[in-house]
Amino acid sequence: MSQTGKTLGKQVQLVTHGGDLLVNVDVIDGLRDSFVHLIRNAIDHGLELPDERRAAGKAEWGTVRIDAVRTVDGLRLDLSDDGRGIDAAVVAGGEELLDVLTRPGFSTKGQAGPVSGRGVGLDVVRNQVEQLGAQLSLETSPGTGSRFSIFVSETKVLAHAA
Repeated sequence: MSQTGKTLGKQVQLVTHGGDLLVNVDVIDGLRDSFVHLIRNAIDHGLELPDERRAAGKAEWGTVRIDAVRTVDGLRLDLSDDGRGIDAAVVAGGEELLDVLTRPGFSTKGQAGPVSGRGVGLDVVRNQVEQLGAQLSLETSPGTGSRFSIFVSETKVLAHAA
């Protein structure tokens, strides 16, 4: 992740919580590529450059956070950033934001860069998540960041470590 930040001229810290939860290895393997994609997107699309962050009254270091949370009926995996968020009015034009962002080939970048905008987008993430029988959701707030959540049902979760 630090290499991705360096490539883009961004300062990034990763914070994780919930590493004591155990999940079926097939679920973890199925979500690995999706999480890598979401992390790269958070750094490239979500987090601002240090000068932009300072101008917005934020710390120069952007934060990408991964939380694993046990719920009553399963497990929720959150990937969030404290970046610019997504302006739903601009991107979605009244449509459901997640549906627009997960269209094949959709990108908020005008041209491909070293990290994203290469035509492999959130549609792949959504397909991988749904193939596992999990659900993808998005919360975003312009100026404060975004959170993608993946909900894995109880039937996929093996155990909770003490």
